[in-house]
Amino acid sequence: MDLLGAETKERIAANLANFAYDPFNYNFLRQLNVLELFLDCITEPNEKLVEFGVGGICNSCADPENAAVITNCGGIPLIIQCLSSPAVHGEQPAPSHLPIKEASPNWNPRCPNSSSREGGLGVS
Repeated sequence: MDLLGAETKERIAANLANFAYDPFNYNFLRQLNVLELFLDCITEPNEKLVEFGVGGICNSCADPENAAVITNCGGIPLIIQCLSSPAVHGEQPAPSHLPIKEASPNWNPRCPNSSSREGGLGVS
């Protein structure tokens, strides 16, 4: 039996994704297993839940502890699967249409002090 309607679930996921934007909330999100909830959202057939789940992951993954939780819970394959499927409203993902510069061999996205970002991944 589904106790919460789709609209209620969407509102909850949207609010949690917004909370995930603020580093002050990171510890609370981990304690309450909200990061795992975001991963569950991206496996749902409801496109809005997928959108809010991905938004919550994006908002929270800058923190190394959050990134570890997401990775350890199998989040990388789930995110790849989500990105590989048709985008919201049936549109195809656009990355193939973006002019991407070649990555500098010394640039590491996880290390902000690595070599210059010139020539790194970016849109021309």
